Amino acid sequence: RDKWGYSLSAADALMLFPEGGMVVLSPPIGCAVDRFASSQRVRVLALAVNMALVVAGFLMLVCVPAPALPPIVPLGLLGIAWASSNTLFWSMSSTIVPKRYYALGAGVIGASLNLGPSVLPVLMARAASKGVALLLPCSAAGLAAAFSLLMLLPISSARGTAVAAAGAAAADC
Repeated sequence: RDKWGYSLSAADALMLFPEGGMVVLSPPIGCAVDRFASSQRVRVLALAVNMALVVAGFLMLVCVPAPALPPIVPLGLLGIAWASSNTLFWSMSSTIVPKRYYALGAGVIGASLNLGPSVLPVLMARAASKGVALLLPCSAAGLAAAFSLLMLLPISSARGTAVAAAGAAAADC
């Protein structure tokens, strides 16, 4: 708000872009994922790319000078990335989580998706410097991208046999 000299109400209105993006864009993104990203490997790669876009959005918000970029650009990018990530996380849950643990898996995914937006603003507000404040969301999104890529390891080209085996082992617990 201070960076671009907006009033509180104008800054609140701008926050409709990332949040509204999730509401408006998630259904068409879901259709595109169903149509073009049928393999788990493609979905995981798309998730990693989206986490990198989240980092890019935060970097633009913090590092790019106000006269060089209107706030709608990074906020719009964050809206697209969040909608895509949300859709990809939920669409992958039924193939990764064993059927016996769907409700638990949904709870873990829901908690994970909401942990960052709940905790990061408080941590960023208490950060001593702009550099530390920038480091927090970028680190969180970077770790999410890295973990997304690590998910590729157990996905074999033979219809996810390693994931199926891990799911069967977990079901026996």
